[in-house]
Amino acid sequence: MIHDAHGTGERIMPLGSTPTLRIGKVNAVSFRVVRLKNERVKSSTYNGHKTAAIPFGREEAPPLRFQFEPANDGTHNNVTATVTNDYLENYPQCRLTFVLPKEQYSVNKGAIESSITVMIRNM
Repeated sequence: MIHDAHGTGERIMPLGSTPTLRIGKVNAVSFRVVRLKNERVKSSTYNGHKTAAIPFGREEAPPLRFQFEPANDGTHNNVTATVTNDYLENYPQCRLTFVLPKEQYSVNKGAIESSITVMIRNM
């Protein structure tokens, strides 16, 4: 995969006889989500379109966003994350990072992928 942000030519195109795919930006504010499978680009466009980038302007609220309640700052041992997805695509492998006091935790409607214990010393 070659990310060619502002080059000429098609926005999505194969290069030569290799499995290399050129992925370019549509304009100065466009984004791409590149999905890989078996070490190859599976998709780099939005909602199955041939060339469309992710619709998201740099100055607008993200269409895929989350909110923690209460604060996700390590002081609470019960934190809920609400994910809002205004896109036409699903993101089933979406990941969030929770910062919680050291304990054993369980999840509802998700999975714990990994955990890291950090020792903090008061100075």
